[in-house]
This record gives sequence, structure tokens and C-alpha cells, in this order.
Amino acid sequence: MLEGILGQIAMDLAEPDMVYRNKKVLLGFSMVFDQHGRPRVESFGTIKPLPARPENTSAARPLIEINELSGQIDITVEMKNINPENLKYQVIEKKIIFSIPGDKPFYKLVRLNSNIQTQPAKKFYNNGILELTFMKTQE
Repeated sequence: MLEGILGQIAMDLAEPDMVYRNKKVLLGFSMVFDQHGRPRVESFGTIKPLPARPENTSAARPLIEINELSGQIDITVEMKNINPENLKYQVIEKKIIFSIPGDKPFYKLVRLNSNIQTQPAKKFYNNGILELTFMKTQE
């Protein structure tokens, strides 16, 4: 639960359109113990609650690995049960956004340490693995 709340805060603050304009962001936690000694954590504040997550979402969630080398950044996307044409990516300065539209949409913003070109220098797909190589640019 706590990881979900913190993840929501990070996502909200990463998107300029989602920042609470002219409003203070308040987030607090309360922890109490039930009669069996188990902790119960509740949150309060201006951050909206997370929707319930469906049980089986791993099939539509690609695993993304980033490897930064001297002049390039290699990105490996494991896409089991995902059509490679459905995966969209957009480069904005030191960020790359991966998304999959559809019934079970997917969105992942990945922050990078360097600026990269908007189009990959290499793109290779084989057996559910997409490999992208982006060349670094001057900042």
C-alpha cells in the first residue's frame, strides 16, 4: 500500500499537467495496531487514492532494462504476449515514455542520466525481446 501511494506521488509530480497548481500537497500516514498486534497503515491528504489493481496484469506489462554506455544507451524491453507494433515510445530530453494503448493501457516514464536522440540508432526484435539503442546527444 505504501509503495503504491509513493508511486502515485512520483507519477503525479513527473507529469507537468498533473501537478497540483496553486494547491499545497499534503500526505500523511497513521499507523495503529489491531488486537492481534498487526499494524494497520492508513493514509490521508490531498493525493488521490490508487484504483484497485487487477490480479493478472503481468502479461500486459513489459519489463524494461536500461544500460548506459559511454556514447549510447541500450534499452531492452521484454514483451511476452505483447504485439511489438502496440508499444509506443517517445523521447523528451532526459526521459523516455513507453506506452501501450488498448483495453489494459500501460504507461511508464523512465528518467535517463543523459539526453538521447529521439529515434533509435538500432532497433531489433526477436522472440519477444525488443532491443533499442539510442545515441547520446550534447546537453
